[in-house]
This record gives sequence, structure tokens and C-alpha cells, in this order.
Amino acid sequence: MDDILQLISTLAALTALTFAAVTAFGTLATAAFTGLLWWVAKRALGGTNTQLRLLREQAERDGRPYVTADVVPGVQGAGTWDLVLTNSGRSVALAVKFSFEDWVANGEDDYITENLIRFLKEPQTLMPGAHKRVMWRADAVKAAKASYPPIGAPENGKFLLTYSDELEKEYRSEISFSLSIVGAATPLPQEGSTSSDSAPDEKKSLADINHALRALNIHVGQLRR
Repeated sequence: MDDILQLISTLAALTALTFAAVTAFGTLATAAFTGLLWWVAKRALGGTNTQLRLLREQAERDGRPYVTADVVPGVQGAGTWDLVLTNSGRSVALAVKFSFEDWVANGEDDYITENLIRFLKEPQTLMPGAHKRVMWRADAVKAAKASYPPIGAPENGKFLLTYSDELEKEYRSEISFSLSIVGAATPLPQEGSTSSDSAPDEKKSLADINHALRALNIHVGQLRR
């Protein structure tokens, strides 16, 4: 009888130890699984935060103003240059202006410099897709009918362009102009052919109009390429 009781006691102790071991193992397994879930959740959250940050930065880049300044052949004819300010961004550009070293007008006939400097330093506002075009320079060497020296902006120079968005975030870019390099490779507008025969003035005028229309047709065709 004592042997049976001792056996039962031993079995009970073994059962308790087994239950305790199973419980401990289950606790460890639960802790390990919980840790794994936490690690996975942390990685997923980190990836989500990174993705959200990238999306936010992309949205800021897509929504910001982008102001560019280009010097292009002028509308006044060969030898003249214009400055074109363009906002190609999706939001308004505020306080658009240039910082630079002033230059002096080149004689009394310089009708560009004073007004140009005033425009460059005056804060401008550019709506999305808007542009402003102003006279930049007239080069007497390249102008067909010029009797004045080069006037307007210097042939070469550096300008600091600054502007801001509606949240008052400022953007800055340094722009270099070198007409001695660009001008050598830039196509310039021409006046077109004129009649040189001895026909009456009215007939010569009609011939000149015909030449102008033909030249205009060619240029429009080139633009539509």
C-alpha cells in the first residue's frame, strides 16, 4: 500500500513538473512570438514612415513654384536679347527678384539699363504658368541697323535669383549669363527678303509682303515640328 502511495506521489510530482515545464515553454514561446510580432510591426511601421516621408517630400516638390530665367533672342530684331522669367511650378512664386552688382548705363542712348535694374530688384509675383519678358541687351555689333554701342545688361555676369512660396519658404539659385558663348550658337531672327527691282513702289510693296508671308510660313512650319 505504501508503495502504491509513493508511486502516486511520484507521478503527481512528475505531472506537476511536466505542467510547469510546459507552462514555462509556453510562456517563452509566447514571449518569443510577441517579440517577433513587435519586430515585424516596427519594421512595417518604419517602412510606412519612410514611405510617408518620401510621399510628403514628393508632394512638396510637385507643389512648389519653379522659377527660371532665360536670356533669349529679343523681339526687337537681330542683335537684341530679352530676359524671360517663367514659373513652371504648381503654386504662386512670391518676391521674385535678383541680387547682383550694379552696372552703369552706356551713354545717354542706353534706354535699357536703368529700367532693367529697377525691374530686377523689384519683387515680382508669378502665378503658375505665368511669365514676364523684358529687354535685356542690345548688341550693336550684331544689330543690323544699330548706331549705338552695346546697351543693357553686361555680356557676361552672375545673378542670384530668389523667390518664396505661400508658406514663406525661400528658394535660391545662381544663374550665369554668357552671351559671348550662347550668342555664338543661338539662331537669331532675320528681316527677310525685300524686292530690289525697279518696279513701282506699290508693286514692290506687294512683292515684299509676299516675301514676308513666305518667310512667316516657313518659320511657323519649323515651330510645328
